[in-house]
Amino acid sequence: MAAGDAAAAAGLSVVPATKDIRLGYQDINIRGDELAAHITTGTHPFTKVTGTATVAQGGTGATTATGALANLGASAVGHTHDDRYYTETESDARYAPPGPYVRTVGNYHDTIRWSGTHMIYGADGVPEFELPNLAEMNAKRDAGDGNFGSTPIYTPSGRGNPVTSSYVAAYLNGDGRIGASASSRAFKNPIRTYVPPADLLDLVPVVYSFKDDPAATPRLGLYAEDTNEIEPLLVTHENDQPYGVKYDVIAVALLAVVKDQRSTISALSDRLRTIEQALGIEGVA
Repeated sequence: MAAGDAAAAAGLSVVPATKDIRLGYQDINIRGDELAAHITTGTHPFTKVTGTATVAQGGTGATTATGALANLGASAVGHTHDDRYYTETESDARYAPPGPYVRTVGNYHDTIRWSGTHMIYGADGVPEFELPNLAEMNAKRDAGDGNFGSTPIYTPSGRGNPVTSSYVAAYLNGDGRIGASASSRAFKNPIRTYVPPADLLDLVPVVYSFKDDPAATPRLGLYAEDTNEIEPLLVTHENDQPYGVKYDVIAVALLAVVKDQRSTISALSDRLRTIEQALGIEGVA
């Protein structure tokens, strides 16, 4: 290849051998103009560049997509979701920074922070716990596995999404499983007929609010400790201490009370009718 052939192939001007040497300054200025055009407008074809530009130079320092992503600290090829995002897609996700996010409502505080692999949630009086990431939740869903250990399960849209067909009440089993209550004889061993305690109606309904409720929302219910003293079968226990009230079972216990009262009323009506007949009084019993 002769001198100047590469320059001509790249589109640069060349100086013919027959040109007057005294006009060499013009060729030098022309070459300067060509360099200036490349610097200011970038007209030099990128395909003519060899090698790779480093990250510091504005490049990726790599010749493959995987290498470029690694050098730039980005996600791997084919990545569709990062566990640090709250939503299912990154396009509309809210990123959780490494530092804790603290929310304050009245005197109540809770925190969310990123551990490097999972979101960690904590609140006043509640030990921190690890939230399952999306990949873990999807894997459990696909396997039909609902075991998330000690991690609470949330359904943010549940309160605004009423059930309207073939629904059943959900219960928490002693081993942590969530399921429907079974009342068929096929699941039960009979023990005895229920006899309500004489003081069952001494239970005192109260209006209360939860201590960690900043809105102090009034609620109607019973105290587990007081209920346990009258009828332990109406109370759930944790570490052998009263914990909750089985409100759904109270109606069953009261059914036995109503039946007793019906028997008493029937017996009193019979006695009254006998007395009225003895006195010759036409009664209404």
